[in-house]
Amino acid sequence: MRELHHRVKNNLAIISGLLNLQSYELVDEQAIRAVQQGQQRVEAMSLIHQRLYQTEHVTRLDIREYITDLAESLMHAYGYDRTRFDLTIDVSEQWLDVELAIPLGLILNELITNSFKYAYQHVDYPALRIALRCDGGLILDVQHNGPGIELSRWYEPGGSFGKQLIFSLGEQLGGQYELSTDQGTHFRLSIFSNTKTAA
Repeated sequence: MRELHHRVKNNLAIISGLLNLQSYELVDEQAIRAVQQGQQRVEAMSLIHQRLYQTEHVTRLDIREYITDLAESLMHAYGYDRTRFDLTIDVSEQWLDVELAIPLGLILNELITNSFKYAYQHVDYPALRIALRCDGGLILDVQHNGPGIELSRWYEPGGSFGKQLIFSLGEQLGGQYELSTDQGTHFRLSIFSNTKTAA
């Protein structure tokens, strides 16, 4: 299993590299951004398999380390200085089954990326809080202090690929969403079925 995770990680690294090369041949800014976002999604999955082959636990993931790595790598990719950014990660459930960790990691990638892309243009001291806990199910919170998203746009059908990916993966996990925009944006995903934590 460890060798399998290693090979998957290497294959995903090749795909990421191909997407990176493809972006150099593009001139349309929207197409370049779309390819780069695809590359980030591949890298989010690759990071999971990298974590899995580096540990003896080949079917469960240290989700606390993964979330920290993912958030900090995206922060660096979008040019934010860790010393001038309030990043809070509060994870009480350390281990997750890989079948849950992969879709959850992709959801997190979308939410964190959206925060870095849209939330902080006019914020002097950006803040991002990511929390994961078990409370009768698995509860994921992602909260930032930038301008709140328009609720009507969030709940209307269609929308961006990223939003559709979040909804599709959440539905796959049997999750329920809540979105609050009272102070910045607070996204919550509650999963009460198919929850596979690992002792």
